[in-house]
Formats: sequence, C-alpha cells, structure tokens
Amino acid sequence: MRIALLTTIVPNTLKTGSEIATRAILAALAELGHDVVLYGYGRAPFRVTAPVDSVLLGTIPIETATAPLADTVSWAWRSLTSGHPISSEKYNYLPAHRLREEIARSGADLLIVDHVNLYPFVRELAGSIPVGVIFHDIQALSYAMVAKAARRPWWRAVYAREARLNAVLERQAGAEGRFAWFLSQADADRARRDLGIAHGAVLPLFFPLVSGPVQADVDDDIGLIGTWSWPPVREGMTWFLDHVVPRLPPEIGIAVAGAGSEALPEGRIKRLGLVPDARAFLAGVRVAAVPTVAGTGIQIKTLELAATGTPAVSTRLGVRGLDVVPDSLRVAETPEDFAAALVEAVRRPRAHDPEAGLAWNEARRRAAVTMIADALAGL
Repeated sequence: MRIALLTTIVPNTLKTGSEIATRAILAALAELGHDVVLYGYGRAPFRVTAPVDSVLLGTIPIETATAPLADTVSWAWRSLTSGHPISSEKYNYLPAHRLREEIARSGADLLIVDHVNLYPFVRELAGSIPVGVIFHDIQALSYAMVAKAARRPWWRAVYAREARLNAVLERQAGAEGRFAWFLSQADADRARRDLGIAHGAVLPLFFPLVSGPVQADVDDDIGLIGTWSWPPVREGMTWFLDHVVPRLPPEIGIAVAGAGSEALPEGRIKRLGLVPDARAFLAGVRVAAVPTVAGTGIQIKTLELAATGTPAVSTRLGVRGLDVVPDSLRVAETPEDFAAALVEAVRRPRAHDPEAGLAWNEARRRAAVTMIADALAGL
C-alpha cells in the first residue's frame, strides 16, 4: 500500500518524544512493506536527511518557548481568526490548498495524520482518500490539566481555550477518520467516554533503537531529560523542583537535559540544554527521574528508559501506556517516596540492563507491527 504520512516534525533525529514516536511508526510500516511518503516540517536549520522518502514542507520554529515573538503572535492571531487551536496554527505555514495538492500528487492509497493538530488542514481530502488519525495524546485533557494548575489568570484562560478548541478538533477527527489510533488504553477509554470516539484502537508504541547498547562513564547521580517547554512536562519539573529536590541530600548531583532545560531556575540542577545523544546522557547517570504529574498519551522518555534497561524512578502517571512495567522502573507517587527511591538508587546503584530492556522493547515492537497490520488489512 502507498501511504502518505503527514507529521509535525520530520524525524531526522531522536531528540524529542514526537520524533521518536514517528520513527517507531515509520519503522513498523516499513517492516510491513508499505511504501511511505512522509510530509512534515523541519526544525531550522534543517541539515540531516530524513529516514524515508520525504517532502519537507518548510523549516519553522518548533518549540514555543524558543520561537521568535513574531511567530508566536502570528500563531495566536491565526487561532483567533480561524477558531483552530494555537497548537494547530503553529504548523499552518504552507497554505492548506498547497498541502492538499502535495499529498494528492503522491497517489497515496491512504493518508495517516500523525498528530491530530494537523487534521484541519487536510480535512477536505477525507472525501477522496481514506484518512486515519494517530492521537499521540488527548490534547483537550492535557491542556485542561495545565489550565487547572496555571498560577496566572492569563495563562489559565489561554490553556482553557486550547482545551476547548482541541476537544472540538479531536471529536471531529475521531468522527470523520477511518481509524483513530491511541498510544495508551487510558487515552482510548477517555476518547470513548469524553469525545465519543468509539472505534479507537491502541498502538503499543516501542522505542526505535538504532544501535546497540551505549557505554558511558557515570557523570551524574540523577538525570532528567525531556521537552521542558511543553506545559504538561514543565508541570512535572515544577513539582520535582518544589517538592522532591528539597528532600534530596545536598551532595547528590542532578543533571537536566532537553529542550527548555536551559531556561530552568539555577540552583541545585545542572542545566544542559539539548544534548547530542540522549542515550549517552542516560547511560551516564546512576538513576533517571520521570516526575510526570500531568499529560496524556505515553511518556516517550519512560519508553526509552525501559527499552534501554536504565534504572529509573517514575510517578504512576509516568508509566501510563505501559501494560508491563519492567523491573528497571520503580514507581513512587508522593514527593517523600520519590525522593527516598532516588536516594536509594544513588547509594545502592543497580547496573543498567540493556539485554532485559531490549527483550521488553522487542515484545512491544512485535505487538505494534501486528496491530498495524490487522488495522490496515481491515480498511
């Protein structure tokens, strides 16, 4: 089958959760023998080749926290005039009719919209080609969580509006799409209950390992990595800094990597920004921390930790979407338990176990390939 896959970011690196998830989906489609053409934007400057036949729609600022002011103002203005969420309008650079023409030229038998944010711009194609949607999370719920936790009335209003508009968009995409795939059973259940999407299926996402185990010297006690500019992820960091870090002994070192980490408050943490190799960073810590307190979908960083056999401590929400939690992950819910688990992991470190992680990840990969094969066979 010839498939056009429309995504937000061409996954030419594995630096963000979005790119990792898209790479896994592309790998499964390729294993099944499908001919895939990828459409997406690139993070400027775009220098690295994409993993499959790709059409680069343009190079744009991706992370809201580091985007130029002119772009963020433009996103907000377009959202006010179109009624689409800001999280959709930030990818509305190529005119919608041009985007639809590009996809139509591919001669695809199926269009997969990888991120519901993009659905408004290709909705008109649903009458001429089967269109399916992948929900990486339930954005209506994610933004509602952030709105509830926002400390300033202005941001509370902005996030509440995003939640309302995303709920409209997600209901629309779920009702009109030929299929709706979710990355966790919890999201599929919420979509059925709150959005009326009764035909949702769960895609058991795996981590697209592109090399063998990574060896590195241990440089830090505790490591955290993520896209800290994304509001639900930032909420977790706020919880960690305010409630967990004060309970850690002062001699324990904490390193934070990922987009937005350079903007975090100075103090106990070592801020690294984007690192060239996330796996090398994680291999160089005694224990990883996943302080997730908001959000939906699957926690991609937890997926990577499990797939590489990295010792980690996570909140219960951080292991959402994992039907089997590996022994390398310890779940702790309260700040006291979270801090105690980290201290124990630092003082009595467990070895990284890449072989166990590989076996765990391979089981999920096989399940994902089977699920996609069955779903596409039914179209």
